[in-house]
Amino acid sequence: MEQSIDHENSPFTTPKASLEQAQAQEYDTTSPFSPKGRFGRIDYLAYAVLLGIVMAVFGAGVGALITASGAVSDSMLTVGIINFLITLPLSVIGILFMIRRLHDLNWSGWVAITYFIPLVNLVMFLILVFMRGTPEANKYGPPRQPPSKLKTIVALILPAISILAIAGILAAVAIPAYQDFLLKSQGG
Repeated sequence: MEQSIDHENSPFTTPKASLEQAQAQEYDTTSPFSPKGRFGRIDYLAYAVLLGIVMAVFGAGVGALITASGAVSDSMLTVGIINFLITLPLSVIGILFMIRRLHDLNWSGWVAITYFIPLVNLVMFLILVFMRGTPEANKYGPPRQPPSKLKTIVALILPAISILAIAGILAAVAIPAYQDFLLKSQGG
């Protein structure tokens, strides 16, 4: 009596799984300061907030130096020129970050021009911060490596810290100025 063997369900058949190595995911490794490549939402937010903090520190430093010199009213033009010379390269870096973020959305970097149109820039900001990029490689290259949990936490906490720092700086300037105003208005 001959039995037929069911090769499909037999535990003794050779496995049919592919033994080839899976392709490793390629990630964007270009410099963050290059207009080529991509930035995910967290990368964009983290770099943009850090850039904003650097701009605020430089601006506060220039203001403090001018105030300490005692020539505030005499050197307003100098302050304006110094601030322009500091913020111009930092603004260019911010535009590079925006271009990389647009590349993550598979959009041309030229769309960044719309950021200079009033009210459209608000919509553009929301798109850059909240819209999900393409998960796979697109015409601008592979995605950046997913951010670590620490980077995500830092990117979410930095805006809150920067807002508190700016509020503290404004309070440190405004409260003494207000007290001086009150003394002068009371004739003291």
